[in-house]
Formats: sequence, C-alpha cells, structure tokens
Amino acid sequence: MSEEWEFYFTSVNGQLASILVDVGIRETAPDSNKPWLLRVWTHFHDVEEHGLPSEAESDAFAEVEETLVATLTNSLDAVLAGRITTAGRREFFCYAPSFVGFEEAMSQCLSRFPDYQWALDTELDSDWSQYLNLLYPNPADWQQIQNRQVIEQLVQHGDSLEKERMVFHWAYFPNESSREKFGDEVKRRGFEITDASEEASPDEANSFGIGFERIEKVDWESINQITLELLELAESLAGTYDGWETTVEADAAESDSE
Repeated sequence: MSEEWEFYFTSVNGQLASILVDVGIRETAPDSNKPWLLRVWTHFHDVEEHGLPSEAESDAFAEVEETLVATLTNSLDAVLAGRITTAGRREFFCYAPSFVGFEEAMSQCLSRFPDYQWALDTELDSDWSQYLNLLYPNPADWQQIQNRQVIEQLVQHGDSLEKERMVFHWAYFPNESSREKFGDEVKRRGFEITDASEEASPDEANSFGIGFERIEKVDWESINQITLELLELAESLAGTYDGWETTVEADAAESDSE
C-alpha cells in the first residue's frame, strides 16, 4: 500500500457507492508478482437509506476492517488496492502472490467478529483489471475528487458555500480551432473569456489554453454539474478541462482558494 489514497462517490449496479482507492500504486500496476485478486465482502448491521453505513456503524466496523486488512497484508503478502461500500456492505480488493491460505486466514480473522456476515472470492487477475477499470478513478471521478478538495478548503476557511461568487475555470486544447469552438460554446453558456494563450500546460498535447469565468454556486451538487459538463465539452474537442478556483466568501475572511 502507498500513502496516496482518494475516495469518491459513484454508482455501482444502480446504487450509490463510495470507493476508497490507493491511487499511489497506479504507476506499478499491474504487479506481476501479485496476480491473484482476493475479495472479501462484509455486511453492515446499521445502514442509512442510501445504503451506506451510519456513523455509529462506521465507528464500530473500524476494528473489523483494521484486523481484516492486517491479516491480508501480513499473513498473505497481499496489497489492499481499494474497497467499495454500497448496498449495505463493504467489499475489499486485494492482490496477492497466491490464493493459498486465503480462506483459512479469513476464517480465523473474522471469527473474532461473529456478529458480521462475510463472503470470499478469488480470481486470477494478472492485468489488475478490477483495480484499473473499476476502482481507479476515471476523468469524471477525478474531477469530483478535485471539486471536493476545493470545497473542503473553502469550508476550512469559514465559507458556508451559500453565496454565489465568481468562479474561474481553465481548459487546454491541441490547436487554436478547438479552443475557439470551446470558447464560442462557453460564451453561449454565459461565461466570459478572460485569457487565451499558448504556453506550457498540464497536458503536453494540449498547449492552447483558455481561461473563463462566470458567477456560480459552489455547493457540491452545483459545482459537480458545472464542471462535469465542461469536462465533457472539452473532451468532445480533444481537449482537457483543468479545474476551477474562487474566493472564500466568509464574514471574517476573503482569500483565493484553488
């Protein structure tokens, strides 16, 4: 495991799901020394209407999870790639050199918590397809992760997120024509273009940058809808949407956040 973890919300089988994933192991995935996927399902006792555990259940389950992960990593030389929480249960995804001893180790581990139901599965996944295609964030997931990070900074600085304010956005494109088409479309949507330049960008293939702004809401639902629409528009023109920033709107402080 690395120390680079991210979580995001998505839909799995039509239900709300929370995914926690080790994004730090992406550079070394797939690991040919750990081709076996070991999965463990555990079921919660107390869940909210949306299928995720209550706060009390999350606290109570912490010991179960700590013990389970320690057994997998220490006894089976497995690496925890991530977990999915949905529909009243949590599923752990680990990659290991072998499945030998998996069932016995889990039986001994989880017998300490007889109140919880659990199930096991193993699969030869030498390509780490479950990690790369299911757990690892796609571009839209990454955008929501970045949105959450900006919102958390705003809240930490005393922002209630209730006040509309000017929000600044950036996007990059492979050529001037694509950038111009994008600019025309965002202007049609009420944005004002603030900058257009050709310089180093986060994406080497897209060096034609554009900055644009609009007064907007920045609560979770509003900013996700706005940014995912911009992401989709940029990608339709072979470009990349590069995020947003705004000012803190609080009684005592006002400063930039990005």
